[in-house]
Amino acid sequence: MRAPNPIQPFAAALVSLALLACGNPPVVPSADRADSGLTTTISGQVVFQGQARGDAVVFLYDAAHPPPPLGTAHPLAFTKVPADKLFSGALHDVSQPGPFAAAYTFPTVAPGNYLVIGFLDSDACIATPGPDCALGDFGPFYIVTREPNGGDLLGGHVDADGVPAPVVVPEPDTRGLLAPVAGVQVGIGATPLPDRPAFSVAVDPAQVPLDANGNATVNPAEPTFFALRAAPISQPAVAEAQPAFLLRYVDDDHDGVPDLSPLGVPALWPKVFVRKIAEPQATSSSPLVAAGLRDENDLDDDGILDARGQSYDHLALSDGGPPQRIPADAAPDLVLLPTAFVADPITSPQTALLPSQLYAQLAGADGGADVNKVVPLTELKLALLPQAVDASAGAPVPLAAMPPGRYAVIVEQYTGQSWRVPNELSGAVAPALGFGAVDSQSFTFTVAP
Repeated sequence: MRAPNPIQPFAAALVSLALLACGNPPVVPSADRADSGLTTTISGQVVFQGQARGDAVVFLYDAAHPPPPLGTAHPLAFTKVPADKLFSGALHDVSQPGPFAAAYTFPTVAPGNYLVIGFLDSDACIATPGPDCALGDFGPFYIVTREPNGGDLLGGHVDADGVPAPVVVPEPDTRGLLAPVAGVQVGIGATPLPDRPAFSVAVDPAQVPLDANGNATVNPAEPTFFALRAAPISQPAVAEAQPAFLLRYVDDDHDGVPDLSPLGVPALWPKVFVRKIAEPQATSSSPLVAAGLRDENDLDDDGILDARGQSYDHLALSDGGPPQRIPADAAPDLVLLPTAFVADPITSPQTALLPSQLYAQLAGADGGADVNKVVPLTELKLALLPQAVDASAGAPVPLAAMPPGRYAVIVEQYTGQSWRVPNELSGAVAPALGFGAVDSQSFTFTVAP
């Protein structure tokens, strides 16, 4: 039976759905300060106490472009503190919990504001070697290996409330010199992370057209219903044995009350983004660019929009009048298709975008919303709404039309871990990169011209 069409009750609000986008990715164009040539160092210690062992990985972020769950950016740089340096004589003796400390340094940092985030890349084979032990699995160059994974321990340079604290590199002094910034301590927590939310995308072929490769065509006139299903992956370099979606209320202002989405319903983790990706560029030297696996307008994959790229006509909202079409300009856009969790089952168009079954699972003992409760799920049901927005400058702005092309699906957990399809497990690039191909990891949504 075809699901009721939830778009009719929301027809008057479609343009305002530009604010939805399941979040507010603060990815905006910026200049590369590293080109100035004047740099200094940021240094400090990584500190950890516990029985886990492994290399410590420390990331440097532009404070204006934070990582998930605060934003969507990738690090400017990273450095490793080897396990033998951090744990020294206790490397193979887990009976010694520490605390342990070792120095790290970022050697070439320009003036600006930064965040320093770290994690312990847990390597069970150090303490308990054996044929089934889990090695450290961090790899900075690929979507499927560049984030903390199951068993890893997260940390960073934080304030008293556990919030990442900005590290300021001042401008040059009167002599034109930059002072080093020392004493930036990075504490690693003691709670192991879960696996990343590896998933596959499922649609009903009776409602959503599929091409020969199983990719889905978006309906530009009404919602496109789809599901995300946890997809365990077992490879030497990519092991996500128990992926799950961590359902939780969004409470970014920490007032104990769920934040509301622009639809006026309580917002939920995980956040789900559907982002436009670049078309394949067969002449590129990068296999990922050649295969069309990079985000549009971020071909260098640094999480910051390229200086030049694709731009589209926008809509300007006006009080009491119809939206005004604003021609495309020279600023590259970050194109998203808004998504929403849906009721299961859908019994009425008026309540289709009110996922009561999810809210029920997050109720506290008194029946009210428990913002601290976390429920792992293996399936999420969503709708892709027939609207496109540009999120390049903060608050999403509606586009005049849904730009044709291919779109990736990104799931972001409250833990800061994420997963994206398509990725390097796609058959187009996996063998060349040393991964095993996984059919479900090639999926894209397509908007027809």
